Amino acid sequence: MVSVDLGVDTLSVLVAGLYCTSHNTNALAVPQSIYLQIAEKLEYFLPHWDYSKISFEDWIDTHLLIYPKALISDEELADLQENTLYWEQSNGNAVLIVSMDVGVINNGWSKGEEI
Repeated sequence: MVSVDLGVDTLSVLVAGLYCTSHNTNALAVPQSIYLQIAEKLEYFLPHWDYSKISFEDWIDTHLLIYPKALISDEELADLQENTLYWEQSNGNAVLIVSMDVGVINNGWSKGEEI
């Protein structure tokens, strides 16, 4: 394995590309600022990421969710808010939820701790 040093801007583009590809999402559907926020939060976890547990690509495919809030049930929303790194962002007339399940890459972070 080779160590690569990425800046937040580059990491956000990588996340956006992988997310759009794996979730068949139009690249213009999600604002760039959301990918920047994701990259800023992921930066905390990258130095201690155990790639034998899950690859970066698999984590984006299975543990990162960007979705319109109106399409999520109240029960699912409560579960995401309780168990993941969660926030909301307005996007025009819609509110997008962002959920990052960091449990599989968690190395000392706990819910409620500032990243």
